Amino acid sequence: MTNDPHPIPQIILNRDGASDGMTLSFMIAIGFSLLPASIISHAIQERNSGLKHQQLISGMNIFAYWTANYIFEIIKTELPILLSLGLVYAFDEGLPMVWRTFLLLPVGLVPFTFGISFFFGQDSSAMSTVMFVNFVIAGLGGIAVFILSIISQTYYVADILTYVFRLVPIFSVTHTINFQSTKQAYEFLRPEMDLDDWRWIHSGGDIAFLCLHFIFWSIFIALAEMPALKKLNW
Repeated sequence: MTNDPHPIPQIILNRDGASDGMTLSFMIAIGFSLLPASIISHAIQERNSGLKHQQLISGMNIFAYWTANYIFEIIKTELPILLSLGLVYAFDEGLPMVWRTFLLLPVGLVPFTFGISFFFGQDSSAMSTVMFVNFVIAGLGGIAVFILSIISQTYYVADILTYVFRLVPIFSVTHTINFQSTKQAYEFLRPEMDLDDWRWIHSGGDIAFLCLHFIFWSIFIALAEMPALKKLNW
C-alpha cells in the first residue's frame, strides 16, 4: 500500500535538482581533468624527444603540423565527451543547454592545453599540474561559485569568480551543468536574476569563452613558434 497524500514541495524538488547537478558536475570535473593531461603529455614528449624538430627539418610545414595535432586531439577528446553526454541524457537529467558546452569543450581545451605546454619542460610535472588545476577550478570552483551566488552578500564575488574560472575551459562545462540544474532554485533564491540561458554570466558566456580560448591560444601558439621558424629560415 502506498500513501501519498501531499505533493512534494517545489523547494524540495529544487534542492534535489541542485544536489544532483553539483554531484554530476563534480564527477565530470574528475573525469574530464584527465583529458588535458593526456594532450599535454603527448605535446611535451614530442618536443623533448626531438620528434617535432625532426619533422620540421624534414620539410613538414609548421601549419600542417599543428593542424594535424588539432584535428587528432579534438576528435580523440570528443569520443569520451560524446559518451558522457549520452549518459547525461540517458538518465534524463533535464539539462537542455549542456550539449553545446560539451561538444564545444575540445575546441577550447585542445588549444588551451597545447598553449600552456610551452610553459613546462617535463611531461610528468605538466600532467600532474594540469590535472590538479582543472579538477580544483572545474570541480571545487564550480561548487564554490554556486554557494556564493545564493548568498546576497557574495553575489558579486560569484560573478567575478565565474569570469576568472572560465580561464580554465572545463569550468565552462561544469558551470553550465550547475546553472541548468539550479535554474528553478534561482527563481526562489534570486527572483531578480535574469535567467536567460544566453546571458554572458550564464551558459552564453561559457560558450563564448570556449570559442575565445580557441582564438587566443591559437594566436599564442603561432607567436610561440616564430623563433623556431626563424631558425629553420622559414
